[in-house]
Amino acid sequence: MYVMHNVITALVTERQNKTVGLAG
Repeated sequence: MYVMHNVITALVTERQNKTVGLAG
């Protein structure tokens, strides 16, 4: 469960970084 949470968090963070990169 904890590992899965880390994976989801990583995916969300990556998506946010891509969004910021495109916006910037």
